[in-house]
Amino acid sequence: MPLDQAVSSPRFHHQWLPDRIMIEKETLDTNTILALKAMGHNFHRVTSIAKVKAIHVLPDGKLHGAADPRNTDDDAKGY
Repeated sequence: MPLDQAVSSPRFHHQWLPDRIMIEKETLDTNTILALKAMGHNFHRVTSIAKVKAIHVLPDGKLHGAADPRNTDDDAKGY
C-alpha cells in the first residue's frame, strides 16, 4: 500500500480497559462488526483515533513524507 494511502486509511484500536474496539467511520464492514459483536466485543465509534505522520526512506535515499489528512494543520517533513 502506498504510504499516503496507508496514513489516510481508517483505523481501529482494541482497548483493554475499558474492553472495547474503537472504530473510525468505514473501518470495518457490517458483517465483520456483527461477527465480532456475536463473540462479545463492544464497539465505540470515534471521529479520529490518531494523527499519523510518516517518512519513507526510498531506495535512492530520498525521503517521502505523508501527513494524516485528519489533522489539517500539520504535515510530515524530513531533511
